[in-house]
Amino acid sequence: MIATENPPSAPEVPFPDGYRMWQHVSSAVLKPTNDPAASTPKADDLAAPHGLMSNIYANEKAIEGYRTGDFPEGAVLVVDWFVLEERGPMLAQGPRKSVNVMVRDARYAETGGWGFEDFNRDSRTERNVGPKAVQMCFECHTKAKDRECVFSVLKP
Repeated sequence: MIATENPPSAPEVPFPDGYRMWQHVSSAVLKPTNDPAASTPKADDLAAPHGLMSNIYANEKAIEGYRTGDFPEGAVLVVDWFVLEERGPMLAQGPRKSVNVMVRDARYAETGGWGFEDFNRDSRTERNVGPKAVQMCFECHTKAKDRECVFSVLKP
Protein backbone atom coordinates (compact mmCIF):
# COMPACT_ATOMS: atom_id res chain seq x y z
CA MET A 1 0.00 0.00 0.00
CA ILE A 2 1.35 3.41 -0.97
CA ALA A 3 1.10 6.12 1.64
CA THR A 4 -0.59 9.29 0.43
CA GLU A 5 0.08 12.68 1.82
CA ASN A 6 -2.73 14.71 3.29
CA PRO A 7 -3.31 17.88 1.32
CA PRO A 8 -1.84 20.91 3.07
CA SER A 9 -4.37 22.63 5.26
CA ALA A 10 -5.55 26.05 4.22
CA PRO A 11 -3.90 28.91 6.10
CA GLU A 12 -5.77 31.06 8.59
CA VAL A 13 -7.39 34.05 6.95
CA PRO A 14 -5.26 37.06 7.91
CA PHE A 15 -6.68 40.23 9.43
CA PRO A 16 -6.77 42.81 6.58
CA ASP A 17 -4.70 45.69 7.94
CA GLY A 18 -5.61 49.05 6.42
CA TYR A 19 -8.89 47.87 4.88
CA ARG A 20 -10.69 51.11 5.77
CA MET A 21 -8.46 52.84 3.20
CA TRP A 22 -9.71 50.50 0.44
CA GLN A 23 -12.62 51.35 -1.83
CA HIS A 24 -15.99 51.48 -0.10
CA VAL A 25 -18.46 49.26 -1.96
CA SER A 26 -21.72 49.69 -0.05
CA SER A 27 -23.41 50.06 3.34
CA ALA A 28 -26.46 48.36 4.79
CA VAL A 29 -28.57 48.21 7.94
CA LEU A 30 -29.79 45.00 9.52
CA LYS A 31 -33.00 45.78 11.36
CA PRO A 32 -33.54 44.23 14.78
CA THR A 33 -36.00 41.40 15.05
CA ASN A 34 -39.32 42.30 16.69
CA ASP A 35 -40.57 38.74 16.63
CA PRO A 36 -40.63 37.27 20.17
CA ALA A 37 -40.70 33.78 18.64
CA ALA A 38 -37.34 34.55 17.02
CA SER A 39 -35.76 35.28 20.38
CA THR A 40 -33.12 32.61 20.16
CA PRO A 41 -29.42 33.02 20.91
CA LYS A 42 -28.69 33.06 17.15
CA ALA A 43 -31.40 35.66 16.39
CA ASP A 44 -30.37 37.79 19.37
CA ASP A 45 -26.78 37.66 18.16
CA LEU A 46 -27.69 38.93 14.69
CA ALA A 47 -29.00 42.36 15.62
CA ALA A 48 -28.62 44.66 18.59
CA PRO A 49 -31.73 46.40 20.02
CA HIS A 50 -31.60 49.06 17.28
CA GLY A 51 -30.00 46.88 14.62
CA LEU A 52 -26.60 46.69 13.00
CA MET A 53 -24.94 48.59 10.17
CA SER A 54 -22.27 47.36 7.82
CA ASN A 55 -19.75 48.88 5.48
CA ILE A 56 -18.17 46.78 2.73
CA TYR A 57 -14.62 47.48 1.54
CA ALA A 58 -12.70 45.89 -1.35
CA ASN A 59 -9.02 45.84 -2.24
CA GLU A 60 -7.92 46.60 -5.84
CA LYS A 61 -8.11 42.96 -6.95
CA ALA A 62 -11.65 42.66 -5.58
CA ILE A 63 -12.65 45.85 -7.42
CA GLU A 64 -11.35 44.18 -10.59
CA GLY A 65 -13.56 41.19 -9.73
CA TYR A 66 -16.64 43.37 -9.33
CA ARG A 67 -15.94 44.97 -12.72
CA THR A 68 -15.17 41.76 -14.66
CA GLY A 69 -17.26 39.20 -12.77
CA ASP A 70 -14.10 37.15 -12.15
CA PHE A 71 -12.52 37.63 -8.72
CA PRO A 72 -8.78 36.93 -9.06
CA GLU A 73 -6.42 35.37 -6.52
CA GLY A 74 -5.69 37.91 -3.80
CA ALA A 75 -9.09 39.63 -3.95
CA VAL A 76 -10.19 40.58 -0.43
CA LEU A 77 -13.62 41.77 0.73
CA VAL A 78 -14.31 43.07 4.22
CA VAL A 79 -17.65 43.67 5.92
CA ASP A 80 -17.22 45.92 8.96
CA TRP A 81 -20.22 45.47 11.32
CA PHE A 82 -21.27 48.00 13.96
CA VAL A 83 -24.03 48.12 16.57
CA LEU A 84 -26.49 50.96 16.01
CA GLU A 85 -27.07 53.16 19.04
CA GLU A 86 -29.84 55.64 19.73
CA ARG A 87 -28.43 59.16 20.09
CA GLY A 88 -31.25 61.61 20.54
CA PRO A 89 -33.43 61.59 17.42
CA MET A 90 -31.02 59.49 15.35
CA LEU A 91 -29.41 56.08 15.19
CA ALA A 92 -25.62 56.26 14.95
CA GLN A 93 -22.70 53.91 14.58
CA GLY A 94 -21.79 52.43 17.93
CA PRO A 95 -19.13 49.88 18.84
CA ARG A 96 -17.80 47.39 16.32
CA LYS A 97 -19.50 43.99 16.41
CA SER A 98 -17.17 42.13 14.05
CA VAL A 99 -15.06 42.23 10.91
CA ASN A 100 -15.97 39.64 8.23
CA VAL A 101 -13.26 38.79 5.71
CA MET A 102 -13.35 36.90 2.38
CA VAL A 103 -10.02 36.14 0.70
CA ARG A 104 -9.81 34.66 -2.82
CA ASP A 105 -7.18 31.92 -2.63
CA ALA A 106 -7.20 28.51 -4.30
CA ARG A 107 -5.88 26.91 -1.10
CA TYR A 108 -9.42 27.22 0.32
CA ALA A 109 -10.75 24.52 -2.03
CA GLU A 110 -13.34 23.27 0.47
CA THR A 111 -15.03 26.69 0.38
CA GLY A 112 -14.96 27.38 -3.34
CA GLY A 113 -11.59 29.14 -3.40
CA TRP A 114 -12.61 31.67 -0.76
CA GLY A 115 -11.22 31.87 2.76
CA PHE A 116 -13.70 33.16 5.34
CA GLU A 117 -13.20 34.61 8.81
CA ASP A 118 -15.06 36.75 11.32
CA PHE A 119 -12.90 38.69 13.76
CA ASN A 120 -14.66 39.50 17.02
CA ARG A 121 -15.22 43.18 17.84
CA ASP A 122 -11.91 45.10 17.59
CA SER A 123 -9.73 42.00 17.91
CA ARG A 124 -7.28 41.09 15.16
CA THR A 125 -6.79 37.60 16.60
CA GLU A 126 -10.09 36.43 18.17
CA ARG A 127 -11.71 34.34 15.42
CA ASN A 128 -15.36 33.31 15.32
CA VAL A 129 -15.19 31.03 12.23
CA GLY A 130 -11.87 29.19 11.91
CA PRO A 131 -12.38 25.60 10.71
CA LYS A 132 -16.20 26.02 10.67
CA ALA A 133 -16.14 28.11 7.46
CA VAL A 134 -18.15 25.61 5.42
CA GLN A 135 -21.13 25.67 7.79
CA MET A 136 -20.86 29.24 9.04
CA CYS A 137 -20.12 31.02 5.74
CA PHE A 138 -19.80 29.03 2.55
CA GLU A 139 -23.16 27.23 2.66
CA CYS A 140 -24.94 30.58 2.58
CA HIS A 141 -22.54 32.18 0.08
CA THR A 142 -23.30 29.44 -2.46
CA LYS A 143 -26.64 31.26 -2.92
CA ALA A 144 -24.58 33.84 -4.85
CA LYS A 145 -22.73 31.22 -6.92
CA ASP A 146 -23.57 33.12 -10.14
CA ARG A 147 -21.50 36.02 -8.74
CA GLU A 148 -18.64 33.83 -7.47
CA CYS A 149 -20.21 33.64 -3.98
CA VAL A 150 -20.15 37.45 -3.52
CA PHE A 151 -23.45 38.99 -2.37
CA SER A 152 -22.57 42.67 -2.78
CA VAL A 153 -22.55 44.58 -6.04
CA LEU A 154 -20.34 47.56 -6.92
CA LYS A 155 -22.54 50.38 -8.20
CA PRO A 156 -21.15 53.30 -10.19
